[in-house]
Amino acid sequence: MEKYKNIAEFALNTAKELGVDTAHCSVTERETREFNVDGGEFSLFRTLFDRSVAITVFVGGKKGSVSINRFDEDAVRDAVLVIKTDRMRSDRNLHLINKVLGK
Repeated sequence: MEKYKNIAEFALNTAKELGVDTAHCSVTERETREFNVDGGEFSLFRTLFDRSVAITVFVGGKKGSVSINRFDEDAVRDAVLVIKTDRMRSDRNLHLINKVLGK
């Protein structure tokens, strides 16, 4: 449990350091076991592992989100940076579009 809390705190602190207005983070790790029976015969047993870090940020009233399947700090930092950069880029593009349209 502590591992997931640390990942979420790292993501939120990184977002704060990058200057986002608001951030939300969800960390999930699942293990699923499934089996198949075909014609009354056991045919398959497998275990699936799923992990994700979902990060949502608001920058200048605009929402950006990303979900990644790695828990390392570099991946989390890169994900937050991509969202922040994308939101800033959309603000710049909107400004340029409005300038061209004379608004």
